[in-house]
Amino acid sequence: MVRLTPELREEIRRRSDIAEIIGQYVHLKRVGRGLIGRCPFHEDRTPSFSVSPERQVFYCFGCQAAGDVFTFVMRKEGLDFPEAVAFLARRAGVRLPEGGEDARRRSEREELLRALAAAADWFVGSLEG
Repeated sequence: MVRLTPELREEIRRRSDIAEIIGQYVHLKRVGRGLIGRCPFHEDRTPSFSVSPERQVFYCFGCQAAGDVFTFVMRKEGLDFPEAVAFLARRAGVRLPEGGEDARRRSEREELLRALAAAADWFVGSLEG
């Protein structure tokens, strides 16, 4: 697993404009210094979803959903926190450090895929012969 330092988390948050990201899911309209739209988390007839680009947070007056850009991506995309961090880091062009656990898991997966490919070749060869 990637060790997420507070500095790295803040870098990802700084490069991930909440209004731009939420705007890909919700039609937002400028009202004063903030933005409003219909909440993507519940059935909404009138705009009750508020986004503050200045504070980089959102809040729904209907269902009380609230949070930052990480929370929004987690809820909207159905991701856990590490997946949301990776999603936003890729989108923002922030390179995450390789974690030992991820590298080990990837290596085990590659080894398993090689074994499965060898088994498939053996079975194909035995069926042909």
